[in-house]
Amino acid sequence: MIPGFIINALTFPGMIAHEAVNELLLKSSGTKVTDSCYFRFSADAAEPNSYIEHELPNKYSTSLLVNIGPLLVNSALALLSALAIKINDDSPAKLVFMWLTLSFAMHAFPSFSEARMLMSKSAKSIKKNILAVLGLILSPLFFVIGILKIFWLDLLYGIMLVDVINTKVVSAFLLSLPSSVVRIFPFTLLILLLAVVIMNREKISRPAIIIFSIAVAAGCFWSI
Repeated sequence: MIPGFIINALTFPGMIAHEAVNELLLKSSGTKVTDSCYFRFSADAAEPNSYIEHELPNKYSTSLLVNIGPLLVNSALALLSALAIKINDDSPAKLVFMWLTLSFAMHAFPSFSEARMLMSKSAKSIKKNILAVLGLILSPLFFVIGILKIFWLDLLYGIMLVDVINTKVVSAFLLSLPSSVVRIFPFTLLILLLAVVIMNREKISRPAIIIFSIAVAAGCFWSI
């Protein structure tokens, strides 16, 4: 079995996206965030690769969004990266986008602590908020998914998203677009992702920023 910190180190862009969305949702709901780290290289269990320290959300909807938000955003980013793979099928740039696709997909699902918070909040809110029913359904599912990650379910999820892009419908859609738009899409995606990383550079370790910047530069060069 590959240690979790090694998997996190290899797929850190997905972890950065997951935590960034979490913190954005918490702050937008008025929940106080006391400290956060989107990613750092660490093999010490006492120093997690990422974390967000915050007060418990007052609103149930916030607890639900903290679990669903990163799942939706990371899945969307994985799909966009998979689309860039298809566009760059004959270019080395597809290696960069394959890395991004799997990274985003493998960190899309909630962690055990996030699922535990959702289950607890759902049980307390079941009589007050109808959405708590959804939370009680999703939280055990997230626990099961977390366990199945031992069998690389998160990696299979990424592969599945790539297969979604490799359909005739998507191919027809790309053919319907101007070639200039299709050609510039991968480049634009990389620049936007790099901009997000730079804007949050204080919460990301410097080595991770350097590695990501090199990957983006290589991807942009090969995509041109």
